[in-house]
This record gives sequence, C-alpha cells and structure tokens, in this order.
Amino acid sequence: LKGKSLMGAERGRIKSAFIQKQKRLDLIALRESEGLKQVGLLTDREFLLAGIALYWAEGSKKHQETSFCNSDPMLVNFMIKWLEKCFNIDITRLAVKVGINEIHRAREVEIKDYWSKITGISLSQFRKTSWKKTKNKKVYLNFANHYGTLEVKVLKGSGVYYKILGL
Repeated sequence: LKGKSLMGAERGRIKSAFIQKQKRLDLIALRESEGLKQVGLLTDREFLLAGIALYWAEGSKKHQETSFCNSDPMLVNFMIKWLEKCFNIDITRLAVKVGINEIHRAREVEIKDYWSKITGISLSQFRKTSWKKTKNKKVYLNFANHYGTLEVKVLKGSGVYYKILGL
C-alpha cells in the first residue's frame, strides 16, 4: 500500500509539473503576442537606437574595433542586420569566432555549421575557435543543444567604431 501511495504521489507531482509548465508556456505566448502588438514594427530611427543600446551592452569598447559577442542567435542576427542596415557593412566584411567550453571539442564542426546557418555567414569567415578551459562539475541535459557564443567582428571596422561612439 505504501509503495502504491508513493507511486501515486509521484505521478501526481509529474502531472502537476506538466500542467504548471503548460500554463507558463501559454502565458509566455500570450505576453509575446501582446508585446508584438504593443511594440509593432520599429522605425529606422528606433532600429538604430536599439542597436546602439545593444552595442553598448554587448559590443567592444576597447581597441577601436567593431565587434560584439553573444550566445543568443536572435540578438546576433539583429546586430548583423543592424550593421548591414545602419552602417552599410556587407556580410563578407565580417569575421566570426565561436567561444565554447573545451568539453565540446568533438562538436566543433556541428557548432560552426549551426552558427553559419543561423547567421548566413560562410564557414570561410570563421576564425579559430576559442576554447574555454573550465571544469564543469555538473552534467547538463542540454549538452547537445549548446552552441557557445559567437563573436562578430567587422574587418577594418575602426571607422564604424568611431561612428558608433559618436551616436
């Protein structure tokens, strides 16, 4: 009886967790829909300002170079589009570098392919991967879905850097 009681309690916890997760996902979808309606499409000026704010947070402020680094594919793509639209930077002027923990060495080709497909940047524009040497004590369930960070750098980008500083 005790075993059946414990199994029933466990099934109840799992069912409850699933219901709570679904409620959370539904709420996120609702808020996203509301947010899209509230924000709408960005004007060119708003797009420029959003990019400046993101560059201030994620971009390089040293060495007179134009570069930024992030792990979020949507943010990386936004910044690439920002460079193209606001500064007339052709995608061929970008050099990129993956930064990831060395425990992902066997996945290097997969990771570069992932970032290349996400950004539309040719594999020939990828530089040597930056391997982070930290020991993970925890085994993450999303190991195969982790793609590290991508640093995007404008080649000969000091002029763009000064324009960004001016803005």
